[in-house]
Amino acid sequence: MSFNEKLSYTEHVVVSPTTDFAIGFADYGLPSDTINVFVDDVLATEAGYTVTRKNNMVVELQPAVASGVVRLQRATNLDASFYRFT
Repeated sequence: MSFNEKLSYTEHVVVSPTTDFAIGFADYGLPSDTINVFVDDVLATEAGYTVTRKNNMVVELQPAVASGVVRLQRATNLDASFYRFT
């Protein structure tokens, strides 16, 4: 698993069945924040997974991901970011 506060994503390398994945973004948790979840570069919902945000720091996938790479990508609205930082 890699966390980098400067990046807009967190990746988890899954080697045994896992359902919970830490978000790891800096300044994450606003109600308008959205995460896109990918399993081996395929959107999780299109790959047959149900994605649930358990809390501000954890996303759950069902069924468990057996192996591969799970990427939690921050979805940003450029206009919202512009107004937030100006």
